[in-house]
Amino acid sequence: MFGMRILFILAITVFVFFFFHGNVADIQKKDSIPEKRLPVQMTPKELIQKLDARQQNMASWKDLRASIQESLRYVAKRPVGDLAVGDVTFGDLYYSLLLLEKLLPEIDKRPEVLLEHFEWVALHSADKAILFTGYYHPVFQASRGPQPGSVPLYRTPKDTKQKALSRRAIAEGALAGQNLEIAWINDPFEAFLLGVQGSGCLEFEDGTRQCLRYAGQNGRKYKSSRRILEERGLLVAPDIFEQRRFFAEHPEHLPLLLENPSYVFFSETDEPLAIGAMERPLRDWQAVAVDKRVIPLGSIVAIETTIPDKDKGYVPLCALTLAQDTGGAIKERRIDIYCGSSKKAEFVAAKLDAQGSAWMLLAKDRPTKLSLKKQWFSPLYIVSPERPHRRTRIVGRVYRVLPQCKTLCQGCSQSQEIFWGRLGFLAKPRIRNGAFCFALRNAARVHDALSLAYDWKRGPL
Repeated sequence: MFGMRILFILAITVFVFFFFHGNVADIQKKDSIPEKRLPVQMTPKELIQKLDARQQNMASWKDLRASIQESLRYVAKRPVGDLAVGDVTFGDLYYSLLLLEKLLPEIDKRPEVLLEHFEWVALHSADKAILFTGYYHPVFQASRGPQPGSVPLYRTPKDTKQKALSRRAIAEGALAGQNLEIAWINDPFEAFLLGVQGSGCLEFEDGTRQCLRYAGQNGRKYKSSRRILEERGLLVAPDIFEQRRFFAEHPEHLPLLLENPSYVFFSETDEPLAIGAMERPLRDWQAVAVDKRVIPLGSIVAIETTIPDKDKGYVPLCALTLAQDTGGAIKERRIDIYCGSSKKAEFVAAKLDAQGSAWMLLAKDRPTKLSLKKQWFSPLYIVSPERPHRRTRIVGRVYRVLPQCKTLCQGCSQSQEIFWGRLGFLAKPRIRNGAFCFALRNAARVHDALSLAYDWKRGPL
């Protein structure tokens, strides 16, 4: 009898062990997050073959010129030798943008020129893809005064401590009564979304509109509404449309949005287009928001990913874009594509969450690549004809474009009438020893001078 009891106890023990061990293994398998498989990464040659301006709402690559010129205006304000990132200078970016603008007509016929003239610097790696998301320029219903349930939008406070206040503190009235309110949005969740997008337009009761631009952030870490709802077990992987419906049906959960401590401040603008971090207008599917510590503003960025489509699910996107914006949540290997202000833009921006590849395009014959380091230009002295052995007093600085950059200036005609004074030229530029020479009152305008030299080649401004 005793032996039978021992055998019975052993049998029960073995049964219980394997039963629970199997269940634990199953639970662990269910709860574990499957490892993300990186997408098959294209080579630049493969991407070139799939480039199509129509994917970016353009009839031709020439339509990219306006965006390139916006980037040129931004980069032109930076000292030519200052480092943008790594060993890449703003001069490199400027030269690359000028070259891209020059090649636009040829890209329509033969996109391979991008491989011939540019170095493709990979921003992704074999084990780390780029995360692509989207944003758009929304229109929200608003009022000029407080209404029941409405949420105020604030300008940036002057006090440093107030700039760092959390969303909860601001919602509790920490900035009230300081004349910082721009307007009141009728829906608290829409106000939250406006902060996520960073810019948008307000439509008031009388039909008038006021556009807003990003003016700053409180420096606190961003936590998405999707993550908040998932952590509470209220929704599983919800997109913006599902979240909007949820908060409309359950307004008692709106205070959960205060768990995101990040807060965005705004300023008014008369520009109907979205304004990016470069203080320049953004054009849909041509501009991207980046972390400027990794990808400097003004860069040319070629991207490859997939985007949502209402009819086809996800479709491939191969595009030539410009880094023209930043965002509080855009960190490291994340690129946010500006999708525009249409209903399609809202749909894509709400659902876009895909991996892919990206490259920064730099001209192969850029100044630093040619070992010119930080000097595109060499100063010349103004010499008096009466006293050739003596240098006269220099009112401004005289510059000569080095031979490596001279190709932009070939074919310049001295007889063309151009209003040089608008850039602070002391005299009409001349061709001296085969190089383009000019004198400036302000040495900081060298970029503008080279841009004008390029325009001079194409014809009078």
